[in-house]
Amino acid sequence: MGNQFGQIPPLCLDDEATWPFVVLKMLADGFAALEQYERRRISLDELDTFERLLLGQDANPFRVERDQIISDIQDAIFHRDLLGYHCTRIAHDEAALLLDDGLQPLTPELISNRIRARVSAGDLNDQQADRLIREGDATNDRRAGRIWFCFTRALLRDESGVGFPLGLWGGEATYGSHHYNLEIFSALRRIGFAAIVEAAVPIPRIETFMTVSERLVAAYLGRRGISTRTGPETDGYIDCPVRPSRLIMEFTPEFVALTGCDTWAGNIFRERGR
Repeated sequence: MGNQFGQIPPLCLDDEATWPFVVLKMLADGFAALEQYERRRISLDELDTFERLLLGQDANPFRVERDQIISDIQDAIFHRDLLGYHCTRIAHDEAALLLDDGLQPLTPELISNRIRARVSAGDLNDQQADRLIREGDATNDRRAGRIWFCFTRALLRDESGVGFPLGLWGGEATYGSHHYNLEIFSALRRIGFAAIVEAAVPIPRIETFMTVSERLVAAYLGRRGISTRTGPETDGYIDCPVRPSRLIMEFTPEFVALTGCDTWAGNIFRERGR
C-alpha cells in the first residue's frame, strides 16, 4: 500500500528540501540545458506545422540532454513515494475504515456498498440509494479502477476542481449525474465532512501522463520562472490501494490554509441545511 511517513519520508513536489541530494545535483548541473530546451521549444511552438515538419524531430538541439536528465532522475526516485492529496467527503463512521483499510480503487461494488451503508445509517432513503446506484458512473474510463490525487498544493485551492469532491459525499461517480436534482444534491451535501486524505503514493504506480521525473523537472523550472508545456501543477492517479498517513479535516486551520475555502465564491460548505 505504499510507505507510511516513517523510514523514508515521501518526496513533495512543492518542497525541494524533500528531494534527494543526487536529484538536486542533476537539476543544478543540467539547469542550462533544461532552460535552453524550454526556450527553444517555445520558439518552435510558434512555427506553423509545415515549418516544424521541415525542421524535423531533432529541431531542438537540447532534447537529448534534457531527456537523459529526466531519465536519470526517474531512476533515482523510482523506488520512492510521492506526497499526494485526495479530496473527498466521508461520513464519520467511514473515517476509521479509511485509515485502517486505505483508499481503494473505484469499482461499482465499492460505490454500491457505500451507498447502502448510508441507507442503514439513515443518511439516504431507499429510493435515493436506488437512483444513485442505477445512475452511478463508476465504469467511466477516467475513473474506473483509479484513485486520483493532487500532487501539488496549488490544485487544492482550485474551487472549480476540488469544491464538489469536498462538498458532496460519494465522489464524482456518485454525484456527477445529479447536479440538478435538488433532493439528492442536498442529501449528499449533508452527509459527513470534507477531508483531504494525505498519503505517501508509490512513484512506480503513479500515472500522470508522463513520468513523475518530468513533472518534478517542471516544478523545479516553474519556481525559477521558466515555462514548461505542462506547467508546475500535477495531478494523477494510481490503480492500487494506498493507506493514508492522515486526514486533514474540514474547517481545521490547516484545511482552510491549504484550500482557501473561506474565500471561495460559491463555497459549497456554507448553508448545508443541517
